[in-house]
Amino acid sequence: EELLCAPKEVSGDYKGSELKNVENIIELKNVSFSYASGNTKCFENRILKDINVSIKQGEKVAIVGASGAGKSTLLKLLCGFEEVDEGDYYLCGQVFSKWDINEARRLISYVPQDSFLFPETILENLAYGAKNIDIEKVENACKKAGIYQKVCELPDGFNTEVGERGANLSGGERQRLSIARAIAKHPQVFIFDDSFSALDYKTDVTLRHALAEKTRESTVLIVAQRISTIKDADQILVMNQGRIEAVGTHEELMQSSRTYQEIVASQPTDKEVAS
Repeated sequence: EELLCAPKEVSGDYKGSELKNVENIIELKNVSFSYASGNTKCFENRILKDINVSIKQGEKVAIVGASGAGKSTLLKLLCGFEEVDEGDYYLCGQVFSKWDINEARRLISYVPQDSFLFPETILENLAYGAKNIDIEKVENACKKAGIYQKVCELPDGFNTEVGERGANLSGGERQRLSIARAIAKHPQVFIFDDSFSALDYKTDVTLRHALAEKTRESTVLIVAQRISTIKDADQILVMNQGRIEAVGTHEELMQSSRTYQEIVASQPTDKEVAS
């Protein structure tokens, strides 16, 4: 009933005709956000506060911070799942509220923390949302996500039923299929919300190397718990209590950000994890 009664999403009519001429694919200016309590916004309890970010096309950007820092909420704003309360969010140079919401989302592949699979076949899950199924594109995406061999070993291959919410697969397999689905879309922007947490260290490393090649021309935003996953990012945003506390490369933040230093110190080294 809650879903059926949900209001229709607000949408503009801009369809993105000049994407190639835009320097910043994502830009946030003084953005703040609060969740609603019932039908009322609680502005005194802001989840995001005065967020300012500029992300160029082709950049790899990581977001780190403690639980509750606002990382996932920030990604929801970028996908248009929530609307900003204050400030402006620009996608490809245009204010997001003016975008046709469906056209804007065609530019983005979003992989959430809890990967969702429909109780259909692997192929139907990977091609979900596509008008025509391109099996070659799907197979290549699975190879990049490190799940192709596993699918081929299944009795019915890509026609294997995954079960309710992917119950017939392991957590890591579900996660890799979700990542493959994102790759198959070939978007302008990849958004990974702690999408590597269900993977073991070796698979994480292999997948990151494959993605680096696949996403070279795309913009990548990634929330990750493992510092090793995001060390090579062009810029790392350190979030703390709804604010961006520091921005820089791994090396820069190790010198300038106490919060980042504490996050790094709390984790095992790459050698320890690998062993």
